[in-house]
Amino acid sequence: MVRNAALKDPQAVDPFLSYLFRAKGEAAWDGLQIFLQTNLLSSYVRIAARKR
Repeated sequence: MVRNAALKDPQAVDPFLSYLFRAKGEAAWDGLQIFLQTNLLSSYVRIAARKR
C-alpha cells in the first residue's frame, strides 16, 4: 500500500521511500518487506463478511 501511494504521489511518503520505490527494482521492494516483517513492523489484515 505504501509503494502504491509513493508511486501515485511521491510527496505522500518519506523521500527515502519515494526514491526506493521509483528508482530501485523489485528486489529492493521485497527486501524492505522482509525487513519490516522481521522487525514486526508490518501488518496484515484479514476481513470476513457475512451476507444477511
